[in-house]
Amino acid sequence: MIKAEIIEVAKEKGFKDVDLLIRIAECESSLKTDIRGIVDPRDRGLFMINSYWNPDVSDSVAFNAKLSTKWAIDEINKGNIWKWKASRGCWD
Repeated sequence: MIKAEIIEVAKEKGFKDVDLLIRIAECESSLKTDIRGIVDPRDRGLFMINSYWNPDVSDSVAFNAKLSTKWAIDEINKGNIWKWKASRGCWD
């Protein structure tokens, strides 16, 4: 179900690399939306959005599959894929 939501949002936004989004989400959260980071509890949601580096992202966005996918796409499109550098060995 989560994969389907990621795919739907990617299509809506015209984002072509859906597999990248799914791989990042799998590595970051095991496709769970209601999760917090073990190492850093400021990381939260499907894409482990860090509230320190992204204070503008509310929990309601971070814990929502569609909204956090939109956010992740926007960040990747801005060149901010570095935000997932800690898990890069898993998804790259």
